[in-house]
Amino acid sequence: MNMNPHTAIKCLALAMLFSLALGSVTGIAEEGMTFSALQVAHERELDCRSQYLAFAARADLEGHATAACLFSVVARAESIHAANHAAAIVGLGGTPAWQPKSFDVHGTAENLTASILLEVAERHQVYRRFAGYAREECMYDALASINYARGAEQTHEALFRVALGTLDRVEPPQLFASASPIVTESPGPGDSAATFYLCTGDGSVFSSPATGTCRICGAGAVRVLAVECRH
Repeated sequence: MNMNPHTAIKCLALAMLFSLALGSVTGIAEEGMTFSALQVAHERELDCRSQYLAFAARADLEGHATAACLFSVVARAESIHAANHAAAIVGLGGTPAWQPKSFDVHGTAENLTASILLEVAERHQVYRRFAGYAREECMYDALASINYARGAEQTHEALFRVALGTLDRVEPPQLFASASPIVTESPGPGDSAATFYLCTGDGSVFSSPATGTCRICGAGAVRVLAVECRH
């Protein structure tokens, strides 16, 4: 990552100060805002994964096949965010932890609305603030994990908005036998409810395939999976 001279000097000065004061950068990282932010982000992503899986099951029961598929794919994306944050935490000498939190499940329209609001808050408030901590403490591996998740949240929000706008198109309930969608990369012909494209590098999700690279993190197209949901 390229830095301007002023930023580079500031980071070098901070690193020297931390080293002199505590003997290692890792020690201060564990007590700093970035380390705490990563722990919070890791837990929030796993909470979102659980919530979206529950929302997928509810959408499936209500006959909203595309919404059910989308929720399940975004849940998988949140796992990618959590894994990236966990790796950053380990890199700072810490241990990722998670204490699951309770949440409410309502009708699919309300669940989609809540999801949109959540993704907006994550991108504009939570991750924006966390990125500021990482820049101030010159922790650029952590910053990359935070910024990738922040960029991916925008793709989730966009797809949730589309799903909410088309929610009145309900497929006949008798088509759905399972309580939650089955996600596979190789479904049988004719049994797909929807297809989304998941970048395994940053957890972004798209409704059309990437051309060459992931639009958020730049990962090669080979890392963008076509995920089809069957019911």
